[in-house]
Amino acid sequence: MPAARLASSAGASGNVPTKKRAGKNLSTAPSEVDAQSTVASQSQKGSEEAGAAFEQPSLIKVFPRVVDFKNVKSGITYVATVVVQNTDSKPRRLRFKAPKSTDFQLHYEPHPAIAPGLEEVVEVSFTLNEEKDSHDELIVICEDDQLTLPLHAYIPRPELEFDGFVNMGVLAKASRFIASVAVKNIGAIGGDFRFEPDVAVQTLTVTPSAFKLASGEGTVVKVEFLAAEIGVFRSLVSLSVDDKPTPSVRSERAQSHALPHTCVGCTTPVFRCSM
Repeated sequence: MPAARLASSAGASGNVPTKKRAGKNLSTAPSEVDAQSTVASQSQKGSEEAGAAFEQPSLIKVFPRVVDFKNVKSGITYVATVVVQNTDSKPRRLRFKAPKSTDFQLHYEPHPAIAPGLEEVVEVSFTLNEEKDSHDELIVICEDDQLTLPLHAYIPRPELEFDGFVNMGVLAKASRFIASVAVKNIGAIGGDFRFEPDVAVQTLTVTPSAFKLASGEGTVVKVEFLAAEIGVFRSLVSLSVDDKPTPSVRSERAQSHALPHTCVGCTTPVFRCSM
């Protein structure tokens, strides 16, 4: 029986809380011993030591691991609070390498070494100087140990959320499969969206292929496939937002086996994306 598995892709970014400062909105937000056995033992010991060194825990922890400023607007200063904890067993001194961009600013007061288990709090601010996304990083240094904290700022945009992929299972030749896919604009502004199946595939259609959604508005599109030939079918459906192609489209392999007189599997990968 045909089945559709629905899954939307996720950000791995931490949510930053919001606060106000000076009347402005502020968004803040891991046994035999012979020559051969001796060599093997030494080799194994070296591998274990290398593995232990690689897996050695960091002297510090940083939270959040990513700073995201979303829907930024000009005239507002956004601030994220970053907490750095000393996870070592003795006091450690921290240093910070500030972002290179002038849009991001680091704010903190130098302190002496912090005791084990205690934290140091710093702030990263962002001010929109040009109407575009901005990306940078903050580097936290503790002696020979350092962690990189990615910084991102995104201007308002439409963002379409919908199901992960459509799996059409095993179909008889000349049969037709129809699936309904719910889509929703979870972005801060409205946008024009267009689904575009591979032009070389005439048996796969998406209707409506083009539509407009305001922020928070949703609709349902129909994915239809005609099993015209015997074999395994895979295809991609690309998405354009405001006439701009999406950054990437991931492919899913259909897990199926060919059967006599059947057209097996139709997997149309789709995923959450935005422009």
